Amino acid sequence: MSTFTNGTGSVDIDFNLLFDLISTPKLVISDTGTYSAQQSNVNIFIKITRPDGIIRNHLAEGIKDITGTSGSLPVFNYILPLSSDDGEPIKGTYKVEYSFTVGSAEVVVHTKSFDYQYSKIKLSLVEDIDEFTPVIKAKDTTPAYDVTGFTTSSISRVFTSSISALSKTLLTVTTTGTTSADRQYKLEETSNDGIYYDAEYTVNLNVTTNHTHNTYSWVTVSEKVSKSITIHAYQVPTKAEMIDLFDNLRNKVETYKGSNRALYDVYAEKYEYVLAGFNHLVSRLDAGDYDDENTDILVDILGILRNNVIRSHTNSQLTSQDAGVYATVATWNNISNKPDYNPFQAWTQDYSTTTWTINHNLGKYPTVTVVDDNGNIMYGDVTYTNQNSISIAFSSEVNGKVYLN
Repeated sequence: MSTFTNGTGSVDIDFNLLFDLISTPKLVISDTGTYSAQQSNVNIFIKITRPDGIIRNHLAEGIKDITGTSGSLPVFNYILPLSSDDGEPIKGTYKVEYSFTVGSAEVVVHTKSFDYQYSKIKLSLVEDIDEFTPVIKAKDTTPAYDVTGFTTSSISRVFTSSISALSKTLLTVTTTGTTSADRQYKLEETSNDGIYYDAEYTVNLNVTTNHTHNTYSWVTVSEKVSKSITIHAYQVPTKAEMIDLFDNLRNKVETYKGSNRALYDVYAEKYEYVLAGFNHLVSRLDAGDYDDENTDILVDILGILRNNVIRSHTNSQLTSQDAGVYATVATWNNISNKPDYNPFQAWTQDYSTTTWTINHNLGKYPTVTVVDDNGNIMYGDVTYTNQNSISIAFSSEVNGKVYLN
């Protein structure tokens, strides 16, 4: 601590540093000296040495950076240099020499250095939709707001949303905590009446935080980070519409069959999942099982369809639905124009040789499991010859069984 003294009183000279990243990144230097008595005609000159060695020195130029009366001294703003790599303030040591005087008295210098190593928060924002209630939410799933070396001292989270196709005013919600409730946002109209639409929503999340350094309490960082997502909400499909959506997903499987193995595998897995889930749902309904598990199954199915099958929005109000609309039988055999393979079909065969050649004719690249005669899993070199044939090579002759599904 440096001390200035004159006939009026003494001053324990001190100052704070704020790295303000909210708009144009700047270093804000504010006087925090302790004054035994009010001082007039205070003059402060600030010399800054940047991490890249460039020096800004107004003391040498005789230009006052802060002037006034103690208790009402303004702050000093210094535009931070930006890195050409990421456009963020240059990291490294900032040295600030704070030259304090009153009038023409002798200058007293107080110096602080700080190694700036700050990394911005990366927000995570996801959709959470239940078409049956209906409820449409966005969730802030950012794992943590603390930054290495800093502690979050305050947070302001602002959610907004809009429907470009409709003239609707949707809620703006501001929260200042980190609980689950603080992180959830319902895409409702300003009347807060639980009305949602079969529409495309745009959701924006703007988070402003203040962080205090864990070691140097005189250093804080303020930043504003943003995240936007598009949410597609649809009315619950009828049973016939559901089958059409399955067919559209099946078309993607057929499109990539034989041309793009990676996408084929992705869509084949999703297709099999929705069909298996729908068959399970129908079986439960036909057996008289009406409970929340049915809705859970449908939410999972519709989540896959929502993100993988393009549909047109009606922009009409969503209405609540019951899983019972799917109660009549609709199974694999009810789906028209099925692909070449049945996703529920599997292949089992016994072998006793060094290389097993298997013509399964399933029309897909199946999952392969090999076991010996005692049911223990074995491992061989699997080659997919095509969508209907594979070979499995072993280092020696083995006896066992292969399962394909």
